[in-house]
This record gives sequence, structure tokens and C-alpha cells, in this order.
Amino acid sequence: MKIFETLYVCRTGKTEQFYTLYIERVIVNGCFTNNVCSFIQNLSLDLNDAKKKSELIKKERLLNFKHLEAYSCNIEFSESKRKEYCTLKSFNLEWKKTAKGFITDPNSEFWDSWREKKDILKEAGFRVFKDERLKIFKVFFYNCSNEEMAKKLELLNPENITISGNYVGELNEKISKPMVCSMVYEREGYYGPKKHIILIDKQGNQFKTVYSGKKQTPEKDKECFITGTVKDHTVLNSIKTTILTRCSFK
Repeated sequence: MKIFETLYVCRTGKTEQFYTLYIERVIVNGCFTNNVCSFIQNLSLDLNDAKKKSELIKKERLLNFKHLEAYSCNIEFSESKRKEYCTLKSFNLEWKKTAKGFITDPNSEFWDSWREKKDILKEAGFRVFKDERLKIFKVFFYNCSNEEMAKKLELLNPENITISGNYVGELNEKISKPMVCSMVYEREGYYGPKKHIILIDKQGNQFKTVYSGKKQTPEKDKECFITGTVKDHTVLNSIKTTILTRCSFK
């Protein structure tokens, strides 16, 4: 990840009596770019004092971000107030800024990444939801501070993502084998609550099935014999997972 910052020392106040610090930050991480310019603090009424304080802030930031792939910090002086703004560029999409964050219409590039790195993208702050009025899906990325943004975008660096496990079977193939139920939880679905079952076979491969109704639920940490059809292959919590449908448990 790369971060490029400019510390703007500019004049603000009713009579422009304050020397004020604004920071413009550009975060670059693969296909993600976030550009922010925001107010930090009033520095001083005296120019020389403001220069000294901004130099100290620069030194501190150079130490804090020395672990990054690339980091630069420059100081510029301006007689006019800097405009505050925040923009996000990712997946070749145009993001609209709202009071709570950014929103956009997903494209094929986003859906490809969502299927492969869903848990990573959620951890970074991306959410998918359905606009009930328009009957279409939207993508939301919530707004946060510069430091939080840097940490979250760092999660999206491919070098920080380790995918483990193996997929089992081909799509529409029927599978029958003993497995151990590792997790059972319930979430509200569009037509009511749904049960989510995570299972592990003897080779350590991970499976998942989701269903509603009163179908039998396997007990956590107990072995059972599963018969189901391969619906999809995806990554959950950085583990390759085989999605099963029409499952029966014995």
C-alpha cells in the first residue's frame, strides 16, 4: 500500500487570523484509491510557530508510516482555506458520497471479487444490499477516518490474503460422505429465518449449506452422513468452501 500526503498550512478564521492545518491524503492499494482532504487543527496565530508545529507533525507521520511500501509527506503554505472532500475509486466504479459513506451500482469486476474475497471485503467495510424501491443491488462502503481507511484498504492487498483448503466435486455433482458439523447459526432471510451449516470432512475440506423450514439440523461437533448436490465454490473466512444444496443428514 502507498500513501501520499500533503500538509497544507492555510489561513482561516473570520479575519483569517489562524494558521490552520489541513491534510490531503491519497491512499493507493491495487485497484483501490481513496483521496481525502480534511481539517486537522488550528496551529497558531503566528506563522513561524505554525511552521515549527507542522514540521513536528511531518516527522511524526514519517515515523508512523515507515512500514508502508511507499509514503511521502510534503508541507505547502496557502493563503486560502483548503476545500474538504473525500472520493473513492475502486473496481472501475463511480462512487457517490453520502453522509454515512459511499454507494455505487456493482459491476462484473466487483462481483468477481465479492465471490472470491467476500469475507475480506466485508472486513474492509464493503456491504451489498438490495434497494427495495428500485429492486436492484447496491454496494456501500462506510466512511471512516484516514487512519481507519488505511488499515482497511491494507486488508485488500493480495499479499495479505492467504486462501487455504480445497474445493470438492464439480457443479451439480452429488456428494455423499461423513462430515463433522463445525458451526450452526441462523440468519433472517427474505422469506424468514434460514439455518447456515458449516461442515468439515475427514480430509479437512470445508462445506456449507443453507436451508429454511423444519429440516433436521446436525448437532455441532458431531459426525453425520451428508448427501447433497454441489451448488457453488466460494471462499469463506479465507477458506475454499464447497456450497451444497438439497442436503439430507443421517
